Amino acid sequence: MTCDSSQLLKGYAYIMETFGSTRAPKTDVKVRDVIDCGKCNSEFCDYSLYNHQLEVINALEQGKNVILTAATGSGKTEAWFLYAIRQIAKDRGFKVLAVYPTKALASDQAYRLYNYMECLGFDVHKVNSIYYGSLVRYDGDTSRNNDVKKSLATANIVLTNPQMLFSKLTSFGNPNLVVLDELDFYDSGKATVLIEVLRSHFKSQFVVMSGTISNPQDFPKDFVFISGPSNRPEHRIYIVIGEEDKLRGVYNKH
Repeated sequence: MTCDSSQLLKGYAYIMETFGSTRAPKTDVKVRDVIDCGKCNSEFCDYSLYNHQLEVINALEQGKNVILTAATGSGKTEAWFLYAIRQIAKDRGFKVLAVYPTKALASDQAYRLYNYMECLGFDVHKVNSIYYGSLVRYDGDTSRNNDVKKSLATANIVLTNPQMLFSKLTSFGNPNLVVLDELDFYDSGKATVLIEVLRSHFKSQFVVMSGTISNPQDFPKDFVFISGPSNRPEHRIYIVIGEEDKLRGVYNKH
């Protein structure tokens, strides 16, 4: 649906600039071409991958560390998730540690991943905000739950936040893949320190995801940078000068 703000500006003089729509390029590769969807009939399995998603999967398959910059809604989560599912199919002990800056973001992603994993036949369970089994959300709200504690060592994907991570660092073992999402939530100094600390502790493959990266020169040299254009509808910017009648009066006086 198009919202035309000019209808609200009748009687006003304004300058308008239009910016055209952009769409991230997609490939002919579908999710079901990348992973075994089995009996999962979700629309997710027929989703066509964006170029940057396929680039991320290929780079990770080659053992590289990746920094992905792309806008919200461009499928950053699915890029590392599909790679992880491919690895779990080969090794049921493959483990991902995904770090989100806030509990709210981790909770949102847990629900999203739970739906994917349930459809794909994983042993995942959800009771209110508690996730356990192959998927665990581990933070201050859930860490005392017995099912969560029992699942922590064997879960394929664990979602947490920096506060919980550093207070319980030894609880996470040595994951195969560490995901740092929403890196632009932190200031540039804290972001690079966070990466350095985690890399010194975990001898893992890394994926860093962010909307933007302002200081690429400060990141480790062994990271591959991949960027994805955003899906953006046409939009317009209006600069309102003033009421037409009053402006006309001022113009006539001069």
